[in-house]
Amino acid sequence: STMVGTPTMIGAFFGFGVQCFSNALRKYPLYRHPWEHVIAIGIGAGFVSNLVTWTDKQRVLLEENMAKAKELQKRADALGVRTPKMQNSSNDDVQRARGHEADPGGGLHVWVRPCARVGRLFEQG
Repeated sequence: STMVGTPTMIGAFFGFGVQCFSNALRKYPLYRHPWEHVIAIGIGAGFVSNLVTWTDKQRVLLEENMAKAKELQKRADALGVRTPKMQNSSNDDVQRARGHEADPGGGLHVWVRPCARVGRLFEQG
């Protein structure tokens, strides 16, 4: 799937950097306790390596579940059972389903409308 060395090295550099940053914040010498750097490198490398492995496992599980769902959908269609179809709906589709018109601002209404309400409250006060 992915190369093991690259995420491990990224995690090792991240762990080393976190330890150096921690010492710098406390105004200690950067290499005050060298064994702490080794521990941080090991923790960072292990964390990122396991994160990549977990992500790969989740991707495989998702593909298996999607294949099962498609098979079940085919069976339901063959039997004439009405089920909601699997689809990738955009925000505009959701808004249309709720009876609203499509948002030309690409989702900005989520932020603009509440801000406008707050503005009106201040104008009235």
